Amino acid sequence: MSSHLKVLLLFLLCSHSASMHGARGIDSLKIVLSETSIDSTTDRQVLLKAIAVEYLYTNLDSAEVYGKRLLYECQSDGDLLPIAKACNSLADIYNLRGEYKKALDMMQQSLEVCTKLGSLKGLTVNNFLKGNILQNLHQYEAADSAYQKSMQLAISNADSAMVANNYLNIGINYELQGDDEKAFKYYFSAAEYFEKQGNKRGLSQAYSNLIGVFNSLGQIEKSIEYAEKAIALKKEIGSYGILPTSYQNLSIAYASNKEYTKSLSLIDSAFHYARLAKVNHVMPFLHYTKAEQLSKLNKQALALSENRKGLDLAQQLQDSFQIVHGYRSVGRILFRQKKYAAAEPYLRNAVTYACSINNSKMELGSLESLFDNFAALGKYEEATSLHQRIRIVRDSFFSEQKILAINELEAKYQTEKAATLNRLLVVEKEAQALTIRRQRSRLWLFALAAAALGIIAFITYRRSRERKLLNDQLRAQNERIVLLHQELNHRVKNNLAFIAGLMRMQRRHLSGAEARQAVREGESRIEAMSLLHRKFYMEGRDNATELHDYLDELCGYLLSTYPLLENIPDIQLDIIPLTTNDEAASCIGLIVNELVTNSFKHAFDKQKDPIINIRMERKGANGYRLTYADNGIGIPLSLNINKIDSLGMKLINILTRQLDGTLTLEREPTARFYFDFIEDRIVA
Repeated sequence: MSSHLKVLLLFLLCSHSASMHGARGIDSLKIVLSETSIDSTTDRQVLLKAIAVEYLYTNLDSAEVYGKRLLYECQSDGDLLPIAKACNSLADIYNLRGEYKKALDMMQQSLEVCTKLGSLKGLTVNNFLKGNILQNLHQYEAADSAYQKSMQLAISNADSAMVANNYLNIGINYELQGDDEKAFKYYFSAAEYFEKQGNKRGLSQAYSNLIGVFNSLGQIEKSIEYAEKAIALKKEIGSYGILPTSYQNLSIAYASNKEYTKSLSLIDSAFHYARLAKVNHVMPFLHYTKAEQLSKLNKQALALSENRKGLDLAQQLQDSFQIVHGYRSVGRILFRQKKYAAAEPYLRNAVTYACSINNSKMELGSLESLFDNFAALGKYEEATSLHQRIRIVRDSFFSEQKILAINELEAKYQTEKAATLNRLLVVEKEAQALTIRRQRSRLWLFALAAAALGIIAFITYRRSRERKLLNDQLRAQNERIVLLHQELNHRVKNNLAFIAGLMRMQRRHLSGAEARQAVREGESRIEAMSLLHRKFYMEGRDNATELHDYLDELCGYLLSTYPLLENIPDIQLDIIPLTTNDEAASCIGLIVNELVTNSFKHAFDKQKDPIINIRMERKGANGYRLTYADNGIGIPLSLNINKIDSLGMKLINILTRQLDGTLTLEREPTARFYFDFIEDRIVA
């Protein structure tokens, strides 16, 4: 993935009116600009913008000079729309140079003007640019939000060029987060759009991005094929600024085939074009890639020198993402040279910077390298402490295939449960048939007894013998039913525990915070059902449970599953003595589970002393009311709880209706949920 981590180019072709002509085109434009006959302010602005766009892909320093001239003339003229376009062009230039703070400032100025003017096209382009800058700053969720907004605007405006650009950068956003499958899908969609539009620059970048995915998937021949296609297209259109990435990707592909000499030659070509176009922000990764190839050739001293060059450049750019790679690479080379004491500060810095950009994957790799170094130095106490932290970070990773495995396991469990219940029904029917046959036999015996006293003794003997046989059979059947019942309960308990444990274990492999949270919520639902099962069957309560005890244990579990909360909420239970049936306890437990989880997630961001109050009380002669409240931020008046598109809220509504209950929401001063139930539906 390092093949294009920082080369997230913008293809804002829709906002650039000039076509690309190469060096000859730039010279022609400069000649026209210098002619005294050009008195029109608008004509001068068009020429300045065209020259800045031409330089955008060949010389960023020159692009900045003409971009600033363009902004100055637009500001002097006072027309807002040209000012917005000029700010957008400068933001594009700063973004390509890796000066992201300047880029954000220019983009924000352009966005404010476009919002004021109601310019749909301007809003589309600026949201796209905002997403790209945030992506370069590794703020992936915020970047995705900006891209999606730009995509919606582009679709509503039938702007196919911007739709294609959004497909391309959304793919990059997924690849940076480790989701190669989704990245691959978006890259190909972008390539199809660009090909239909005849946009060679966009098509070349789509090809270039596909190279990294093929490398990750181990499809080296495909990687080389698309790298050569991308390089040919970029040379054809003179886009030197985006050539380094393709050469770097091609170098990595050849290195995967252990063709290191060829790989080093290609990375030198990448350096050549990066210096030619002055795209400084790609230089650190080029040094790291070259260092990796040198290290594989066992040229550790040269590799160390290259890594340090890359690290120095990354620090000048203040790019934490590339700094992490630099510190870790230097540390690992020193480790391989058995210079453990020298390696330690580099590996410690790698961990620090990885934490600062909230990248769990990079943090895990840095922690594991530091762990190996501690072990080599004999710092076993520090290594042991670090091992616990590694386990916590590893929890953040999850495999989508494992989610499917869990679903299959759950389906298998449900099928097995149904089959066991069917077997129990068959046993019960056999027992009933035996009882019917016995009753018929007794009738016949009484009839025969009335017919002849002489055979009463014989009949009595036969009946006694048959009763004993039937009793033995019924006893055996009853013991079998009890055994099957115990087996079923133990299997249900074990399967619930296994599923919950598997979800906890696999949640550790999930890279996205949203997905980890979703799995954690699934764990809490399974634990709520498991707890209820233990109370009904394993503790022999026969379809009845004390609601207070159940909710108290459930809330204790939920508190233990959110150990990262800054302020642990005080959950106050005020439950009247109430013995509920199994259906009511299950539904109420799941409702409380969803509400407490929701409070943990959303309610207490700014609350120093969070409190949750859960109350069950009498309502009238034949009803009960469950009240749930917290002292969090409340629920906005504009939010309709019946139309919230979340699994948790849907579950709450479904479970309430299942008990024939009603739900009322009070929003002020804080959120309060009232659930009213009929006594006959919940009391055991």
